[in-house]
Amino acid sequence: MELNKNIRALKALNGAPLKGLTRGIERETLRANLEGYLSTKSHPQGLGSALSNPNITTDFSESQIEFVTPTFDDPNKALDFLRDIHSFSYAQISDELLWPSSMPCLLDEKVGIPIAEYGSSNLAKFKNVYRHGLKNRYGTYMQAISGIHYNLSFPQALWDILKKEEGYEGNDKDFISHAYFSLIRNFHRYGWVLLYFFGGSPVLDKSFFTSDDKNHQLDEFDNKGTLFLPHATSLRMSDLGYHNKKQKELEFCFNSMESYLMGLERSIRTEDADYIKIGIKEDGQYKQLNCNVLQIENEYYGQIRPKRSPLGDNRRANHLLRDEGVEYVELRIMDNNPFSPIGINLDQMRFIDAFLTYCLLKESPPCTFNTTQAYKNNWQLVATKGREANLKLKDGEKEISLKLWGLSIYEELKIVAELLDSAEGITDYTDVVEKFRSSIIDPNYTISGFLLNELKLNDQSFFEFSMEKAKEFKNEITKNPLDEKKLSKFTEVAKNSLQVQKYLEEDDKISFDEYLSKYINT
Repeated sequence: MELNKNIRALKALNGAPLKGLTRGIERETLRANLEGYLSTKSHPQGLGSALSNPNITTDFSESQIEFVTPTFDDPNKALDFLRDIHSFSYAQISDELLWPSSMPCLLDEKVGIPIAEYGSSNLAKFKNVYRHGLKNRYGTYMQAISGIHYNLSFPQALWDILKKEEGYEGNDKDFISHAYFSLIRNFHRYGWVLLYFFGGSPVLDKSFFTSDDKNHQLDEFDNKGTLFLPHATSLRMSDLGYHNKKQKELEFCFNSMESYLMGLERSIRTEDADYIKIGIKEDGQYKQLNCNVLQIENEYYGQIRPKRSPLGDNRRANHLLRDEGVEYVELRIMDNNPFSPIGINLDQMRFIDAFLTYCLLKESPPCTFNTTQAYKNNWQLVATKGREANLKLKDGEKEISLKLWGLSIYEELKIVAELLDSAEGITDYTDVVEKFRSSIIDPNYTISGFLLNELKLNDQSFFEFSMEKAKEFKNEITKNPLDEKKLSKFTEVAKNSLQVQKYLEEDDKISFDEYLSKYINT
C-alpha cells in the first residue's frame, strides 16, 4: 500500500469507496452491588442465556456482562443499539449498578470472583473449563478488568480500488486478507495513538491487589485507597493489566496470513512446562482444557486480531481464517470511557474509523523481531507514561518524541478524515482528528488527563468517582425506558436463548471427555 497513491485514487472519486464502513461494538462491564462491591449474584435470568443470547453474554466472571451489537454501517445506529441493550439490562438488575470504569469495582479477597457458568451442555462446560484455565494460569483479578472491543470491516468498493492500485494479481479473498495484515502491522506501529488519546484507566482502587500482592510500584493518589501512575493513560493495557509474562514471550509474525496462523497453531499445539504442573484434572474436576501455551485461539490477548464470523460448521477460528480469509479486524485495546454511560461515544468511533482506515491505506513494511519489540515497548511507555513531557518513543531505529510523532501522524490522518467526510457528506471525522491534535499539544485533553483533573478538582477517589458515575448513568438511561416494540424484541431474544440452551443440553450425545478430545484433535 502507498498512502499518497491511494489518497489520489480516492480523491478522484470524492472518497466514495469509503462509504459504508461496517462496525460492531462489544462492551464489557461489571455488575456491582449498591455498595460498590462486585456482585455475587448469578447472571439474571431475565437477560436470557449467557451461552446463547447474541446480544448479552458474560466474559470471564458471572458478574461481568458483555454487550454485543450487530454490525452497522452507521455509527449512530450502533450506539443506539448499545444504549438499548443497557436499558433492557438495567430493568433486570434494579438493585445493581454497571461499573463505568475499566479497572474493577471493589473486590473482596475473601469472596473472590465468581467464574461464569453457562449450563450443563458440553459447550457450556467447555466455556467454563476454559475460564478455570485462565484462573489457574493468570489469576482472577486480571480477568475482572473490562474494556471495549471494536470490530471494523471495509466495503467491497474500497477493496476493488486498492487491489487495482497495488496491482495485486491474486483473488479477492487473498487480497483482502493481505490488506488486513498490512493494516495490523501499521496498527502495531502507530496504535499507541489510540492508547494516548482514549486510555481511561490511569487510576485504580487498592482492592485490585490481594494482600499478598504488594509489589505493584504504583503511587498513592489520595488517602482513600486510590493508586495511580502520574502520567499513565491505561493501566489496563500496561503490565499491571490484561497482560501476562507468558504471552509477552509469544512471537506472532503478522507479515502474512500463513506466518500468523503458523504461530497461532504452534501455540495451541505446544505444551508448556508451567501449565503441565497445573495439570488438566484434579479429583475428577477439570482445571484447564489442556496444558498448551494457549488453550484455544481466544486466549491470545492481541491488541488487534484478524477475524472471521463463525459459519455454524464448528470449524476452529484459525481454520476458518485459513479457509475463508479475513473478514474484519477486532480492536481490543479500548478502555471503557468513564464519562460515557455506555462506555464509548461517537467521537471515539469516528476517530477509530479514521485511524484504522489510515493504517490500511499507508505503506506497511514487513515487521522484524527488533521492530516488533520496539513497538511493544512503545505501547508500554504510552500506557504508563504517555502524558509525560518529552516522552521519547522508538520509530524503527530512531528515537522521536511522542509529541512530534503524533503531530506528523495527524498531518496524514487529517487527509484520510477529509476523505471519509467527503464520502459521508459530513465534517465529523475532520473535527475529531482536530481534537486529537489538541490532545497531542496538551495532554490534559486526553481522557486520562481529564479524569485525573476531575478527581483532583472534586477531591474524589477513583471509587467515589466511579460510584457517582455508575448511579448517574443508571438514572440517565432508565429515565427513558425502551418503547414497547424494542422491549418486546429484547425479551423475545432472551426467552429464545434460554430455549436454545435447553436444546443444547438435551441434544448432547457424547460425554464431555469425548467432546473435549474431539475438539482438541480437530
